[in-house]
Amino acid sequence: MTTLGSWLKDQGFTVDDNNVPYGRESTWRGVDYLMVHHTVSDCDGSESSIASYCRTGGSGTYPPLCQIMLGHSGKVWMTSKERSGQSDPGRASHAGSGSGYGCPDDTMNERALGIECQCDGSHKIATHQTQYTTLIELLAALARRYDVPVANIIGHKEWSSTGKVDPRDDMDTIRADVAACLNEGEDTVWSDYSGKPSGTLTITNAQDYEPVDFCTADPPSSGLEFHLIYANCTLTWTDPNASDGMGIIRVKYVREDGDDTAYQDYCIPQGEAIGSPDAFLLTATHWEGGEKGLGGRWHIRCEGDISKISVSTRYAKIAVVG
Repeated sequence: MTTLGSWLKDQGFTVDDNNVPYGRESTWRGVDYLMVHHTVSDCDGSESSIASYCRTGGSGTYPPLCQIMLGHSGKVWMTSKERSGQSDPGRASHAGSGSGYGCPDDTMNERALGIECQCDGSHKIATHQTQYTTLIELLAALARRYDVPVANIIGHKEWSSTGKVDPRDDMDTIRADVAACLNEGEDTVWSDYSGKPSGTLTITNAQDYEPVDFCTADPPSSGLEFHLIYANCTLTWTDPNASDGMGIIRVKYVREDGDDTAYQDYCIPQGEAIGSPDAFLLTATHWEGGEKGLGGRWHIRCEGDISKISVSTRYAKIAVVG
């Protein structure tokens, strides 16, 4: 098999695969999962220095510390290669202690390829557009190469039992973006559960979450479900003349069995809303991992200095991938 670094070059990525160390001698079962990390390193620091640290591990660690380091520029730095008898790309020390995903506790290093993204950890990787775009394309390429399901693309924080927070990005969003990348140029199977109500839904600050009058009933029971809501919101401020007001739009997805999930908050400085001071384009997404076939409904509320919102030109959909 062509080395991973060479293969990624063939896929169009900018890759540094010079002086790549061998993976650890410990048990390596191959790539069943892709795990996303951030390095907690200066976003504008030297990529080569960070990659070198990932390759060597520093003092008192078990190098290499990942299989790939993704630089702020979008450059891919290979940091591990397979030993004789190992499958590509060899084992690295990145996952640490954790549990879940049907794996024995603390064994994810045996089966996960780790991608360390150059980021100081104070914000989302998506803040850096070039790096984030490359990350999504890289995850999609790796998923194809190793036949990894999108559901097996996980964040360090989703596995860790020691309080890791990386990455700051929402992993459901990353998985959705990877799925879209994998299906680019192909027919995405959108269900018939979609609509554009002609009326306007008005929600006042005093109200709790109000359901969007669109329900995804009887969704397909196979494939990975990707739920989307799109809404044009007209905002009415408590004090129209205030210059320092802050409004909050909250959205959540509620399954038909009553289980709440996919909470997302949007903080909107008065006068800085998208399009105009009184308009906001809201989009929210949610991957349905283990509750297929239930259906559900999006709910919205407003808080802060927004007195009410009027929601129009809205729709919701389910995409079934796989």
